Amino acid sequence: MDSRKTKTKRPRKTTIIHGMEEEQVVQAFETLAMTLNIEVRYEKGDFRSAMCRVGEENLIILQKDADPLKKINVFAKEFCNINLDDIYVFPALKNIIQEMKDSENSVPEVK
Repeated sequence: MDSRKTKTKRPRKTTIIHGMEEEQVVQAFETLAMTLNIEVRYEKGDFRSAMCRVGEENLIILQKDADPLKKINVFAKEFCNINLDDIYVFPALKNIIQEMKDSENSVPEVK
């Protein structure tokens, strides 16, 4: 008889971001990337997730094991630099991208 206990996975607590769950936000960003002809790849390894260009193709490469909030931050940071005025973007995504822009443009207060 095997005396080892089987580990049961606890359900991960999801965060609600602008009315959407984390995974829904990630999926919405993936859809936005597809609309912009940007390929999204999930890879294993030790690297910094970001957008890059290979030949004529734009890619967003994310760590496969990263938590959803980290993925959301990478998407928001990369979409800050893209003009999204001519396409429909979910209001929740617009808010996340705008918050990222605001945080990047804010000057730290010197005390």
